[in-house]
Amino acid sequence: MARFDAQFRHLNDLRKAGAVTEEEVHKAKLWLLQLETSDATEPDPPSARERLEMELARIDGGWAVEQRRYYVDQSGEGEPPDPQPPNAFRMGFSVVVGLTAIGFGIWLLWPTTSDSICPGLLVILIGIWFPVQYRFNQLRYQRAGEAYQRRRVAVLERLAALGDARDG
Repeated sequence: MARFDAQFRHLNDLRKAGAVTEEEVHKAKLWLLQLETSDATEPDPPSARERLEMELARIDGGWAVEQRRYYVDQSGEGEPPDPQPPNAFRMGFSVVVGLTAIGFGIWLLWPTTSDSICPGLLVILIGIWFPVQYRFNQLRYQRAGEAYQRRRVAVLERLAALGDARDG
C-alpha cells in the first residue's frame, strides 16, 4: 500500500478541489488496492486510447487544482467564503478603489506638514499597488488557462487522430 501513497494523496487533492466525486475516489482506491493484491505479475498495459483518456483526466484534474491558486475571495465579513476567478468587473472595481485611495492620499498630503507626508505617501502607494497586483493575478490566471487549453487540445487532437487511424 505504501507504493500508492502518492496516488492516494493526488486523488484526495482532486476530491478536495471538486474535480472528482467521493465515489470516483473510492473506486480508484479500490482499483489501486486490487492491483497490489492481484496474483498477476503485471496488469495488461492500457491501450493508447486509454492512456490518452487518462492523460486528459490528469490535465483536467490538474487545472481544477491549479486554478484555485488564482481565485480571489472578496466576500464580506460574516458571509461564507466565495472565491471566484479574476474578472473584468472586479478589475474595474480595483481601479476605482485604487483611485479613491490615491485621492485620499493626495488629500492627506495637501496641507504639507511633516505629520501627513508618510501616511499620505503610504496611502498613495497602496492605491497604486492594489489594482496593479490584481491585474498581475488576472494575467497569470489567463496565461495558465491558455496553457491548460493548449495541453488539452493537443491530447484531444491525438485522441481524434487515433480514432481516425482506427476507422481508416
